[in-house]
Amino acid sequence: MVQFANKKEILSLPREIDFKGTMVIVRFPAQVPAVFDFYKYIS
Repeated sequence: MVQFANKKEILSLPREIDFKGTMVIVRFPAQVPAVFDFYKYIS
């Protein structure tokens, strides 16, 4: 899924692509405050 402040879209891989791997989910706020510390969200 790709999401922007004004658009959300779910993307699919073509059937020819056999994806075997790791899913990574990243979440960023649409409006980032100057004091935003992304290290608080990493584990």
